[in-house]
Amino acid sequence: MTEKRRPAASRYYLKHHDKILVKNRIRGQAYRLTHKEQIRAYTASRKDKRRAWRLNHNATHQDKIRSYRRVKYAATRRESQVRNRAYYIEHHAEELAKRKAWRETHRAEVAEQSRQYRLTHPAERLANHHRRKARKLGNGGSYTAEEWLAACASWGGKCLCCGAARELTVDHVVPLARGGRNDIGNLQLLCQACNRRKGTQTIDYRPGNTQSRQTELWAVRV
Repeated sequence: MTEKRRPAASRYYLKHHDKILVKNRIRGQAYRLTHKEQIRAYTASRKDKRRAWRLNHNATHQDKIRSYRRVKYAATRRESQVRNRAYYIEHHAEELAKRKAWRETHRAEVAEQSRQYRLTHPAERLANHHRRKARKLGNGGSYTAEEWLAACASWGGKCLCCGAARELTVDHVVPLARGGRNDIGNLQLLCQACNRRKGTQTIDYRPGNTQSRQTELWAVRV
């Protein structure tokens, strides 16, 4: 009997598909309005279980989820950017308050995340710091961690002034305090000692400059 009814039911569903969807949507909305407390209690009772399942699922299918998100974002990148930007503008104050409240209630977690990020992403941290500083000064320009790491590799990972390979820092050839731009073309690799001695002077230690290396070194050390 069931097998005979299935084709008829399928034909009915296909014929009245839109009407059935609308009816089910209205029925679902009515149910949610009249059972708010029951739904809220049920959701709260399963919160920890759902969170544990989600964490386990994300950990077991990490590569698959990352690949899916990458493909989906590439296909809808422009639309996502426009939509996210519009939402951020419309809910700017609300989002800032929400983030601030979350940070206030998760101070230890935020501090630990920041510490771990600083330890594992030193190049990104420096790039972000310089970008903020240049924006405050109105100098303009920015560089990525990848650009900086590639430049360091081309210089052999050593201080361009003294040749040391430890305590290396980012130095702006034309300092930000003197209007220098914060882009990769204005950066050089110096150790902390040489960076401190150079101070706010405009000295280019990069290979191929026209200044005398001895004159530069003397100017820094005086």
